[in-house]
Amino acid sequence: MAFLRLLVTTLALGLLAAAQSNTQAGAWKQCGGSSWNGPTSCVQGYVCAYYSSVYSQCVPPDVAPSVPAPTATASPTGQNPPAQTSDPPFPFPSATALPGCITLPENLSAKPNQRLPDPFMFYDGVTRVTNMTDWSCRRSEISQLFQRVELGTIPVAPDTVTASMSGPIVSIGITRGGRLRNIYPTISYPPGGGNGPFAAIIALGGTDLPRPADVAIISLNNDEIALHNNTNDRGTGIFYDLYGKDHPASAMMAWAWGVSRLIDGLAKLPAAKIDTDRLAITGCGANGKGALVIGAFEERIALTIPIESGSGGAGCWRIAQNLFMNGQITLTASDLAQANVWFSRAFDQQSSAPFDLPFDHHMLAALIAPRGLLVLDNSEFSWLGPASVFGCMKSASKVYEAIGYPDSMGFSQVGHTDHCVFPGEQYVEYQAFVNKFLKGKRAENTTVFKTDKPNNSGYVEKDWVDWAVPNLVAGSAPPTAPNEPPPTPTGVNCVAPTDLPVKKNSRLPNPFSFATSASPLAVNTSTEWYCRREQIGQLFQRYELGTLEPRPQYVAGEVSGTSLKISIGHNNRNITFDATIQYPTGDDKGPFPFVIALGASTIPQPADTAVITFNPEDLAMTDGPSSRGNGKFYDIYGSGHSASALMVWAWGVSRIIDAVATTPLNLERGAIAVTGCSAHGRGALVAGAFDQRIHLTIPIESGAGGAGCWRIADDLKKSGVNATTAADLVNENVFFSEAFSEYADHITDLPIDHHLLAAMVAPRGLLILENSAFPWLGTSSVFGCMKSARKVYESLGVVDRMGVSQIGHTTHCQFAGQQYPELNAFVNKFLRDLSGEQTNYFKTDAPNDAGYEEGKWVDWVLPRL
Repeated sequence: MAFLRLLVTTLALGLLAAAQSNTQAGAWKQCGGSSWNGPTSCVQGYVCAYYSSVYSQCVPPDVAPSVPAPTATASPTGQNPPAQTSDPPFPFPSATALPGCITLPENLSAKPNQRLPDPFMFYDGVTRVTNMTDWSCRRSEISQLFQRVELGTIPVAPDTVTASMSGPIVSIGITRGGRLRNIYPTISYPPGGGNGPFAAIIALGGTDLPRPADVAIISLNNDEIALHNNTNDRGTGIFYDLYGKDHPASAMMAWAWGVSRLIDGLAKLPAAKIDTDRLAITGCGANGKGALVIGAFEERIALTIPIESGSGGAGCWRIAQNLFMNGQITLTASDLAQANVWFSRAFDQQSSAPFDLPFDHHMLAALIAPRGLLVLDNSEFSWLGPASVFGCMKSASKVYEAIGYPDSMGFSQVGHTDHCVFPGEQYVEYQAFVNKFLKGKRAENTTVFKTDKPNNSGYVEKDWVDWAVPNLVAGSAPPTAPNEPPPTPTGVNCVAPTDLPVKKNSRLPNPFSFATSASPLAVNTSTEWYCRREQIGQLFQRYELGTLEPRPQYVAGEVSGTSLKISIGHNNRNITFDATIQYPTGDDKGPFPFVIALGASTIPQPADTAVITFNPEDLAMTDGPSSRGNGKFYDIYGSGHSASALMVWAWGVSRIIDAVATTPLNLERGAIAVTGCSAHGRGALVAGAFDQRIHLTIPIESGAGGAGCWRIADDLKKSGVNATTAADLVNENVFFSEAFSEYADHITDLPIDHHLLAAMVAPRGLLILENSAFPWLGTSSVFGCMKSARKVYESLGVVDRMGVSQIGHTTHCQFAGQQYPELNAFVNKFLRDLSGEQTNYFKTDAPNDAGYEEGKWVDWVLPRL
């Protein structure tokens, strides 16, 4: 039995590596390198070109490097590298927890468990995952455990990454500590050409997958990054040239590092014509194990496709060990740890006791969620452990289920006789996942979990799973800000009539009178005001801003240093966008109040306050009228969605708040401000009006379409002042909805104006910072509009919660120091809870109230609400 097991193990491990017994290497295949024992000549029409000490490749003669193979002291560019006198300095980075999460103990203890560990139970064995915030912490903990026990730590980023192209070959230059090394992936573009950018599948060691239409294939020789022929290869490869042969990263973690550098390079290389937001990773056998690791640790991978990866990949250690103990010839943890360098040195000691591990590979696959994962397996070979793979991935799918994305993970196990040769029976599921995650066809049916082995490949779930699946999405409702009005008041008058007649009104509409299709109805109480407020919000969506979409089905944040990645999914469509967190300096560890700035913050960063910036153009572009419907928001909701750019930007602010609420950050969820200048100032005002969790809104120099009223701006234009009007903005850009276009030239037909938009912020904090130096901002329009909005605050008895400061200075969107006292006062009151702060500001340096005549614009009286 022992001899048979040794024989089968040897044969199986041989099949895991790429077959290299052909007389000649094929096009674009490896043909040389240290430890290479395959063919060294190429098929007709290709030459074996030297690229590095560990890698030569069959390429057409016209794209082969012009320099000869260098001596042992020369680099692939023909230049001598810096002298390597010693490895990079120790200590190596450790796997650390996200801020605010439970910290793993320094010394991990054995966690004996005959079943698969519960992905929803923290390492401490006491704390259970109940919502998405908890899952973010648990996911971080699982990542740390894999790094510390099995895979080695994620390497720190190099000093620089550069990229260039020669034919289909990309040269990625990586520098660290004065050392330069290159990797040379090859891009095979879709037949028929095209300008791209193309979605792409990154294939470790090449692939037998059918090429999808309009998708590029990027072949990456992971051997040159970290060799993996046997245990003698530990510490050999380009990665270890840069980080030292004793770096704890296993070969597979080094490959993950290499793919990350490839993506870094592609992002800097427009000539490559690759869309780095639509990338897949694949590999078969040992490379399939690597693909799973890469998908788990590289967040920019949209779709992971491990193929026939078996134990150490999509198979669970515990189930494989159980299969072996019951007489099946299946590769186990100790087999693989003793045979190769795919896993870390630390795992050598752990591999003999798989039932003591604090994790198993269902949790490695779970790290990929909610991104796409399609596991393709072969039931023909017992050494792959079909029951282990089926049961392991069935358990991983429960995490996708818990976060509300069950159809983002698929599994297909079909028996066929050739290892790593794609069977046609799996084409349907393969095509569906490519369509959904690389081509944006979100309606594609990706619900697949199948095997051709009887009785679920012999897997019995009750033997392995003794834990329940929580509904994490339901447990992740955003926190409610204190002292806010009811989010959705009820009552017939709260709903704007659909048959609202046009009523020309040359004055500013009365905030204290409901919009009705019959006789006017007055607002007499604060409850009625909040009902009127709800109606005003509906009117702005109908006439000017377009529909505000509610919180999507899935929102999560992922933190890396000062970067916050917001992942959003809705109706099987997924996007991500990035924000940057700037924490305050000093020793205070928080939690800190925070300001969300659209674009960039133009105000001084308040002490002990964080600032989160994001590019709203990622979500909705404003590059002229033709840009309507372009941006990531419309990738989810469709290019024909009615939401204007301003409404989309406000939606983006809300998603950042959602992500912060579900991500361990040193931020105070009960002290949030929003700001922006110019067009971004308009977006900040819309965000403050529609998201009650925002405690302080600070629009800056927003002018018409922001803090300025349309009617007053039109009047200024007619009187010879060069003020920006609704017609100007509609003709220039897509800040407002298409429905608004028909009113731009006869604004008096609207039942709304922007004093009502600002009034929607009440009773929360609102500070308007304006510049009286530029006529196009409509100095009088802003002053009068905000003075009218302030009457709502006055009626609610909170007049000092709204301030206006209008100071002339020569540079648009440059903060005026004269406005610092009011900024500091509002920050103190609304973000630092200094309720006694004096915030009763309403001032302008333009004479005669900036030329505003209230009697011309206001014909309504204030009720005492």
